[in-house]
Amino acid sequence: YKNHADAIKKDYKIGLKYVVNFSESVRGLSVGAPVEFRGKRVGEVTDIQLVYDKDQLKITVPVAITIDYGRLTLKGNKETESDIYDAHESRTDFFVKQGLRAQLQTGSLLTGQLFVAMDFFPDAPAFVMNWDAEIPEFPSQPGTIDDLKIHLSSILRKVDNMMTQVN
Repeated sequence: YKNHADAIKKDYKIGLKYVVNFSESVRGLSVGAPVEFRGKRVGEVTDIQLVYDKDQLKITVPVAITIDYGRLTLKGNKETESDIYDAHESRTDFFVKQGLRAQLQTGSLLTGQLFVAMDFFPDAPAFVMNWDAEIPEFPSQPGTIDDLKIHLSSILRKVDNMMTQVN
């Protein structure tokens, strides 16, 4: 290792792989960016692609992530780390049904760096994991940045209308 930080860094490439299709821009997201659950790092971004789908005639930006289920401990249960990995499909299905989604969030307003945040959105549309896929797709939730842009745009239009009426 080059230094102490490299030596103690967790290798998230060993975990389970998923692909997330975000509907918003991934500008500011990079390979190696953290995947966090409520502020706790549980994985990392391993790849970002640009894919043209001939059947649907659209371009998507699939983001590959790896999640280390070894970072999850089960309260009141004596399961080993291997048990957590073995049961990951049923556990993931359960959490996805409860509204667990991936979302792009800003890590720094100054740099524009993004990370993948995971949290529960109980009102999220239903999603069924396809475990037969080469890399299963994990559901996403539109990020707060897009909401902020929409609200700011709406406010600016109202201010513009007010200024036009004043003149």
